[in-house]
Amino acid sequence: MASRLLPSDKFTDQILIEAMINGMLASDFSQILAVTPFSFKNFDKGGTSINPAWRNAVWHVRSYTLVYFAAANAVKNLSHCLVSIGTSTRLSNSG
Repeated sequence: MASRLLPSDKFTDQILIEAMINGMLASDFSQILAVTPFSFKNFDKGGTSINPAWRNAVWHVRSYTLVYFAAANAVKNLSHCLVSIGTSTRLSNSG
């Protein structure tokens, strides 16, 4: 499973959007969840322990790939790579 928060400032990054689409299509199952508190702007910043990344994220994207318990390590590694395509660095970097 790969899970990433998609912040509002990344929606104009066409390379990221294309990579996210490709990663989701390569997985066995993907979800785009609109469950972040992005729309709640008037809140007590000290009143919750929520991670600030959740406040800036519009979507929570999750992708899954089925891996059998007895699968070879190479198969497990390939499955991990498939669901992680495009989600590891472009979301965490400003570029």
